[in-house]
Amino acid sequence: MTEPWSKFFWSDWEADHGLRLCSLAAQGLWMRMLCVCARHDPKGYLAINGHPLTVTDIARLAGVAETEAEILMEELGRNGVFSRNRTGVIYSRRMVKDEKRSKEGRKWKNLGLSQATENKGEKSAPARGATSGPSPHILEARSLEEKEICAAEASPSGKAAKSDLAEAWERFRRAYPRRDGSQDWPKAREIFDRAVKAGVDPKAIIGGAERYAADCRRRGDEGGKFVKQARSWLNGRLWEEYAGASAGGSSSAWAPAGIDWRGLVRNFRSSGNWPSSIGPGPDQSGCRAPPEILAEFGLTAGGETRGNA
Repeated sequence: MTEPWSKFFWSDWEADHGLRLCSLAAQGLWMRMLCVCARHDPKGYLAINGHPLTVTDIARLAGVAETEAEILMEELGRNGVFSRNRTGVIYSRRMVKDEKRSKEGRKWKNLGLSQATENKGEKSAPARGATSGPSPHILEARSLEEKEICAAEASPSGKAAKSDLAEAWERFRRAYPRRDGSQDWPKAREIFDRAVKAGVDPKAIIGGAERYAADCRRRGDEGGKFVKQARSWLNGRLWEEYAGASAGGSSSAWAPAGIDWRGLVRNFRSSGNWPSSIGPGPDQSGCRAPPEILAEFGLTAGGETRGNA
């Protein structure tokens, strides 16, 4: 059963540049969508009773026409407000991340209670002043962030020399696309270090930054205001959305994960419609759809038709 309440960080809402680029109507729809995401189990996914919501469902819940809901959804997607998993289900990155941290916190609490129970069964108490390890009270008092870092540092995969971490950070900073405006690099560095200490492979982050930069160049956004702040990009774990082939691979390498390319291409083949939120369509150069899927329907990037599908 999901909790009847959730934390809401007002400063994060205000600091989400992608969301602020959206119209007030789109922002209001996103809040309605968050209400649904908060009640789903697992928390954070736009679904009811395990069934992902369609545009028609969202329109009914919001009390707007389906065409209006579709336009607002495209606006939210274009500005990177939400993400999709590998099956195409929309989810809130922040809500999913908070739920994961909450579960980790419960695990540590249960560990502390288990140790407390074991300590009660001991016949002899340790000598005063002796320290045989952290007490359950200390474990419970630690913040979740400290627990994650301590666990990571205790594992072999989390042990990295400071020099290696500094070198990885510099590689990330060089790979990240330029933007019009300031960059809070110190805060971004804190988030980067925390992610690596928690067990994230720095190569995955750097590779994601390279693909994001390539994507920005393809759209003509590099050096402009639509490039995300590095701290927001890292805090949202957006490298996971750019996981896949290297930046020098096919044109589909930079597309976010979880897109039903086959369904989109099939719809394009029959109706000519293509959502602008995922970039150029098959009739334009730079289409991100995998070439093998385009070929299934007799298409190639750039609009050339190979034959009847």
